[in-house]
Amino acid sequence: MKILHIFGEINYSGAETMLARASDEYKKYGVELYALSTGEKPGSFSDVMTGLGIQVLHLPFSKSFDFFIELFGLIKTNKFDVIHIHMEKASVWVSLLAKFAGVKSIVRTYHSSFDFSGMLRLRRIITRFIMRLVGVKGIAIGDSVQMVESRILYNPTKKIYNWVDEKIFYPAQSADERNKIRNLLSIRSDDFVVITIGACSMVKQHEDVLMALMKLKESGFSVKYIHVGDGENNLQERRITERNGMQRDVSFVGQVSNVRDFLIASDVLLSTSKYEGLSIAQLEAMKCGIPVIAYDTLGQRDLIQLKKNGFLIKSGNTEELQHILEKIILKKIQLPSINQVIASVDHINMQRSVREIIHLYKS
Repeated sequence: MKILHIFGEINYSGAETMLARASDEYKKYGVELYALSTGEKPGSFSDVMTGLGIQVLHLPFSKSFDFFIELFGLIKTNKFDVIHIHMEKASVWVSLLAKFAGVKSIVRTYHSSFDFSGMLRLRRIITRFIMRLVGVKGIAIGDSVQMVESRILYNPTKKIYNWVDEKIFYPAQSADERNKIRNLLSIRSDDFVVITIGACSMVKQHEDVLMALMKLKESGFSVKYIHVGDGENNLQERRITERNGMQRDVSFVGQVSNVRDFLIASDVLLSTSKYEGLSIAQLEAMKCGIPVIAYDTLGQRDLIQLKKNGFLIKSGNTEELQHILEKIILKKIQLPSINQVIASVDHINMQRSVREIIHLYKS
């Protein structure tokens, strides 16, 4: 079975990393994987995919007749059995092209729980209706995404959870393993450590974390912050750190491949996004046994089971974030155990999700 996954630019992001990490699992089903980048460049993650045996193609998107003619020719020539669309842009036209090219199975994964409204909502309702008429099968990656698709856009989907590779994300095997990373970051064994994982953007709202930690410092609490990720707001976040004299408390480690190392060196993951599809960062943390404090927003709340793997607080409330961290440090709130956290996400695993996707391709 030949499957073409269609992305924007192929970068280090949720859908791309999930496909890469599951490439061996897909091969168990006799699948030949292709990935098409429609970005201006193939993308920073394209070489990783190629190294894993995924054949990467590149066709820069443009609102021109030539682009769609070339895409039709690419699909027709390669005789793909499945077209799996991950991008919102022009997805309805891509679906129609795939149908006319004779593709047997067309699938669209919906990754966002963005709360559409107004004319944008109406356009999304229409395009999703057309895609269903063409026979496109929809996947929602989590509860909030499925709810938005159903209640806001009237689009029925099959829920197949995001996943992480449990060979990569698992708990610390010893105190020495945990302390090794802490030593590299000049963090003591008894320091309380929080971590965020994700792009520096307005959606992720890492400034809220910095504001809460600044207030904690003013109240006499010492908290270390590991900041994993990069992006457009990185410079602004660094300036906030410097302006408040927090350079020794915050470690900006950038975009890294060994995310697990930094997770197992931490006590709590902070997840302050305005919304998520299904948070890969939360899932990575929980598979490592690290509890999560998250804003109570769409997609953010999907994985949280109170007192079993984390806590929910009101979105944007940095005082509440400060106070819950104070209570944890003072042991007025007991963090769930590593085993409790891991058990809370036992129902989500890569093998099950890939099996369900393959079944959908064949249905």
